[in-house]
Amino acid sequence: MQRGETRHPIQMLWLSVLTCCLYAVWFVFFALPRDINRGLGLEEFDGRRELLLTVLTCGVWGLWYWWRLCEALVQVQRAWGVPPVMRSPVMFYTLFVGMGPSAAQWALNNAWENGTPGGFGYGSYYDL
Repeated sequence: MQRGETRHPIQMLWLSVLTCCLYAVWFVFFALPRDINRGLGLEEFDGRRELLLTVLTCGVWGLWYWWRLCEALVQVQRAWGVPPVMRSPVMFYTLFVGMGPSAAQWALNNAWENGTPGGFGYGSYYDL
């Protein structure tokens, strides 16, 4: 497992606004999956494939993809030994109100800055 890139969530929000959400699309389909794959040590997400399927299904696949990303964000935080900053349904909701990329990066920053790879495994104790 490797540490992903740390980005400032407010800066990401402003970049999304200034680029008419193009930055947010790039982040959700390319940067976020790369960081999640590194953080979990898996190759679960491929942004190009996810973007293509989202376009071909007129956004229906995108909803499933976003749900999976939110679940994976919680897994990354648990794998790095930190408590999740928010649960996946709340994270999923933030995608619809325009705060999704910033909230996702906030969650990843929490793992990168406060956790260690293969940390205590927060979820193993609290999920009993």
